[in-house]
Amino acid sequence: MSPGFRRNKILIRCGCPLVFIFLFCSCINTHDNTLIIYEGMRHIRNSDISEWSTFPALAERELILDFEAADGMGRTLGLRQLDVKQTWQVIVNEKDIGSLIADEKNTAILLPIPAGLIAKGKNTLRISTSSASADDIMVGDIKIFNDSVGQLLSASSVDLNVLDGESGSALPARITVLDEFRSMAPVMALSDESRVALRNGCVYTSTGKARLGLAPGNYTVFVTRGFEYGVDSTKLQVHEGQQLSRTFRISREVDTKGWIASDTHVHTMTHSGHGDATDRERVITLAGEGIELPIITDHNVHINLSDVALSTRVGQWFTPVVGNEVTTNVGHFNVFPVPPDIKPIDPNVENWNSLTNKLKAYPAGLIILNHADDIHKGFRPFDASRQISIAGARVDDWKCPANAMEVLNSGSTQTDIMKLYQHWFGMLNGGNVLTPIGSSDSHDVCRYIVGQGRTYVKGNDDNPSHIDVEGVVRNFRDGKVLVSAGLMTKLVVNRDYGPGDLVPGVGTFDVDVTVTGPSWARGNRVVLFMNGRPVRQDTIIGGSNVIKWSGRWTFDQPLHDVYLVAVATGPGVRLPFWPIEKPYQPQSPDFTATLIGSSGAVWIDADGNGIRNTANDYARTILSRAKGNIRNTVPLLVNYDEAVACQVAAIWWKAGGDIASPEFDYVMHLPETASSRGFREFRQEVINIAR
Repeated sequence: MSPGFRRNKILIRCGCPLVFIFLFCSCINTHDNTLIIYEGMRHIRNSDISEWSTFPALAERELILDFEAADGMGRTLGLRQLDVKQTWQVIVNEKDIGSLIADEKNTAILLPIPAGLIAKGKNTLRISTSSASADDIMVGDIKIFNDSVGQLLSASSVDLNVLDGESGSALPARITVLDEFRSMAPVMALSDESRVALRNGCVYTSTGKARLGLAPGNYTVFVTRGFEYGVDSTKLQVHEGQQLSRTFRISREVDTKGWIASDTHVHTMTHSGHGDATDRERVITLAGEGIELPIITDHNVHINLSDVALSTRVGQWFTPVVGNEVTTNVGHFNVFPVPPDIKPIDPNVENWNSLTNKLKAYPAGLIILNHADDIHKGFRPFDASRQISIAGARVDDWKCPANAMEVLNSGSTQTDIMKLYQHWFGMLNGGNVLTPIGSSDSHDVCRYIVGQGRTYVKGNDDNPSHIDVEGVVRNFRDGKVLVSAGLMTKLVVNRDYGPGDLVPGVGTFDVDVTVTGPSWARGNRVVLFMNGRPVRQDTIIGGSNVIKWSGRWTFDQPLHDVYLVAVATGPGVRLPFWPIEKPYQPQSPDFTATLIGSSGAVWIDADGNGIRNTANDYARTILSRAKGNIRNTVPLLVNYDEAVACQVAAIWWKAGGDIASPEFDYVMHLPETASSRGFREFRQEVINIAR
């Protein structure tokens, strides 16, 4: 055995009789007095049920390592972790010295060890959780250093400068620092801490400058500024006592002229009480991700961050808006803009109808239904027992109080990225004309990226610090928006009409779609939906071009009003500066990260009456002419699509119709037509609810 190496006993608990394994994995490095406890990574899970299918079926319940140390060893514990969601405690000799970071990213952490805790001879390290929620994690590469955290991270320094690649001026940005294992590396701010927001491997700078302390080692540094910009990077070899300097240049790649980057769902730990971003850190991250219109929506309070933005010297980069996440027992609703001096709305409501009554006196221009497929306080707004998704019909008698809804929430990703879109399509068909919204729901500096999910709203973006909020809110209400998380999809009909517009009937329609994104993003598919049904699609082939896809589809004029929506998707970015986090309320152990960008809805005025008629409008007319008899609707539906037939079935069912009756069985088994497909789709979803 080589000098300095000691045999290390590892005790594994995995829901079976205790197993003792002896590994040659612990050593004292006599050069820097570092004790290596364990090399490599181990899988731990606190449940018999796998959280994710990418992990092995069997796992240890906790990790226990017995190790020996020399006299006087131990001021800092270092380790790597991956896919951590719950709180896992790190315990040395039965003393809790801290916890793993609740973050799914590959992360290296350093934890201070209290003086005298490490004994000469045998010691024990344990990593475990009391959480009952399944959490598959990886942890390993565990070491004990004889230096303090401060000594380790001040051993060398690097000055980083970020410049706009076009103007050469300093630019707020995100700096991502990885160690040789591609882990988010521990870093320390050595310059003015009030100008940075810093977490492991992640530094936002408000000035384009940051002086960081790093332990000796090999690093890769990335510099970015949200969705619209490219990336610059470099490799660093850092030695003890070294002082390095690097300059980065990043340029805007995605053309967003005439579209304002907004995140309508932004939190602070200061005022929401959870997450980790203080109000000072929040304004720095907003500037670093290029959000021009942040809506501050802490829970049941009105927060104005204008003064914080000015004191932090980032006021030139955005116009903050006071909003409120009205957090009730029956769902969460973002409302804005609201005067900061008005009393927040009382969130104690029993149903949506009572909330609607309270909102009538509330001076908010936009009311957004948030994360409709998430469960909070035991309530899921669009649970199948409450909502017939395909028809946008409530099983109960609640009326939706919102005029917008999140179709994308990057802080609360869905197992199926199109599920919220399908809900939205159903709501549009059902007569609830809601604006689609993309947001981040970020409470954090780094874990969930502010502005990763965002909404581009039509407006003048020449001066981000003086945005016409009133005009922009009107455009929000009118649906003049694009939704983005890694891609931007623009839809133009007959060269002049975009999202929120009503296109006059002219016989034929040219539909132009353009998909763009930064060079570091990819697309693989673009789909055009008409009344929520895919009618055209194409494969996106290509690599780093900013324009991922551009094309034109031509249609004959439909026989009734419809809406068009274009959606592009792409493979989820695996790059560390823009990771897509897994769902925190997964509906499957399988998850594929996906980029997405969509247009808002463009309406076609096929009947020429100058208004937007929904599928529900036509269905009500048809049922009235049929005197409520479902069989009599069949000849009246000849010139209508599946969405209208589905609405006929939904209205008839809500009025007391029986989908198991001979009348409904008759219409459902007619020869294959749009009508029969619509009836079958509705019946199948009602049956699924009963199950």
